[in-house]
Amino acid sequence: MSKENQRWLSQKLIYVCAWIGTLLPCLVHAQVNEMFSTDLTTDKNPWTNLDFFNDPNDFQFAIVSDRTGSPREGVFEDAMMKINWLMPEFVITVGDMIRGAKGEDKTTLDKQWSEHFERIDDLKMPFFHVAGNHDVKANNSYQVKYWNDLFGSTFYSFKYKEVLFLVLFTNEGTQILGDEQVKYFEDILAKNDDVRWTLVFMHHPLWRYPHMSNFEKVEEALDDRDYTVFAGHQHVYNHQERNKTNYYVLASTGGGSELLGDRFGMFDHITWVTMTDDGPILANLRLDGILPHDIANNRTEELSLALIKSVFYESKVFVDSNEDFMEGKAVVTYRNTSELPLRIEAEFMHDHYVQAFPKKISEVIPAQSLKQIVIDLKAIKPFSLEKKVALQLEGALGYLDDDHKNLSITGRTEIIIESSPINIIPQSDVNFIDHTEVVLSNLSEEDQILYTLDGSDPRNSGKIYLEPIKIDDDAMVKAVIRTEEGWFSEVDEANYKKVKSGKGLRAEIYAINPFGKSSITFPDFDTTEPEKIRYARKLDPVATAGMEAAFAIRYTGTFTAEESGKYEFRTYSDDGIRLFVNGQLVLEDAVKHKSRLATGTIDLENGEHELVIHYFQWKRGYDLRLSHISPSGREVNLIATDFSYD
Repeated sequence: MSKENQRWLSQKLIYVCAWIGTLLPCLVHAQVNEMFSTDLTTDKNPWTNLDFFNDPNDFQFAIVSDRTGSPREGVFEDAMMKINWLMPEFVITVGDMIRGAKGEDKTTLDKQWSEHFERIDDLKMPFFHVAGNHDVKANNSYQVKYWNDLFGSTFYSFKYKEVLFLVLFTNEGTQILGDEQVKYFEDILAKNDDVRWTLVFMHHPLWRYPHMSNFEKVEEALDDRDYTVFAGHQHVYNHQERNKTNYYVLASTGGGSELLGDRFGMFDHITWVTMTDDGPILANLRLDGILPHDIANNRTEELSLALIKSVFYESKVFVDSNEDFMEGKAVVTYRNTSELPLRIEAEFMHDHYVQAFPKKISEVIPAQSLKQIVIDLKAIKPFSLEKKVALQLEGALGYLDDDHKNLSITGRTEIIIESSPINIIPQSDVNFIDHTEVVLSNLSEEDQILYTLDGSDPRNSGKIYLEPIKIDDDAMVKAVIRTEEGWFSEVDEANYKKVKSGKGLRAEIYAINPFGKSSITFPDFDTTEPEKIRYARKLDPVATAGMEAAFAIRYTGTFTAEESGKYEFRTYSDDGIRLFVNGQLVLEDAVKHKSRLATGTIDLENGEHELVIHYFQWKRGYDLRLSHISPSGREVNLIATDFSYD
């Protein structure tokens, strides 16, 4: 019974059952959809209907097209793997599975067919062969016999679920069908005039050739039935309506192709066919669109997130201080947060104002590191910096190793031609008690740093920086980089303020390693210079650091224990925390976490004691609270002004 009749009968029975007011509708529904059951008993249902597409006569199969004719290695093998994911009932080709051989070269044919069988060996379903012009050369009786020894016949037919399949051999001569073959198919069609549909497979699309090929005789025999025709050979997809039915030329499954895209008909694909009573329903599946169930997993997520974090570049531009730009240079910095090497491939787009040398960038960025690339800039003709000319840099950043080469990100960035600020002075502002040192950082050994301590412009009166600068009083430090050519960066500056001992905590602020992962923790406070030093009069790390994320603070100070005995220290923190008293670790919760309690105990004598807090803040939300319970059981919330710094 057809689906339409089945649906009509189902509806009629339901109307009758409803009219007589019995439970029969449920029984009828169960009979029509015997594979479906539910425990839902409501009048309304969360589905539109139960007319499942589960006709047992329907079936799915896959068609693959030319593998050879300038084969591209690995494509056909990829198709076989993906067909196993799709699980059709069988696979059929339109020919050209091997490169082919000349004349009676048995050695070459043996080798090529052996390789072909290896390519399809892992298929979980039958594979039906169709002879192409590479598989069997025209007018070559030896290769016809070779084929027949392998496969029985160069042309044949079969039926599956009352669908007739005709497999033609289009290379008996030069793209023709022999009379014996034509007679064979005429007889087959005559004996099978009651099939549901007829599907015709051949290598050459004979209907597209101007010469007589005998295919017109097969078309005449097909004239009074429903049929569809498939061919290959031309490696360019084409559909046309002919004789009031569908004729298809398939593209490629690894054969030579310019791969210009869908609308050009040039792509690698599998044709997925669902056979119904109304004819075949086709879907062309591009190989690059068929993805495995584990296309994204924990490993790829880790690497892709690292790659996204690495899509970062910083450009610093040095320009001639003249009013019109003549020449300069840019230092482009790339970051790799991953544990694997990355490759950057980028190119400067054509610009009417500035030329960049080198024009192309091709560099490997080692794991968890920065890569700086120097670009020379030359004006095509002088222009004012007020124009804000921007060079366009287009490229791709991706993994170097073969296992993850498909993980890459493309995009375009711009470098504005103007003098850039550069972080020459590590701290933005510093408070100190007795004295401190200023260590300035340069981008290149060839460049010089000029600095002043009185706030004047270092480009005019700056000293050349040779060694750390000792500061023992208030100072406004300004610094600038001067290149070999005499071009300047923008001026960097920082305030240094001498303060007296007093209430509060000394706070040394550090930037957290930009390459940190989920296990991020503290920097090495003893070997790393702080970004800045401040004096905190409240435990508000974000306010103290002047940053919302990715920083650490080392607080130090002294406090007074009012009585002797065991003290329990308690902290609430988001994120990591360590607490030292007199150099002894009292409590630790040194990983990323939401706000939570940590406790620890220590015996103290009444009097002064040194306290050190290590704290880090990663992302989103922060908290830092401190208290202690004295030996007498009294809990005291400790604030920064309960401490002294010196």
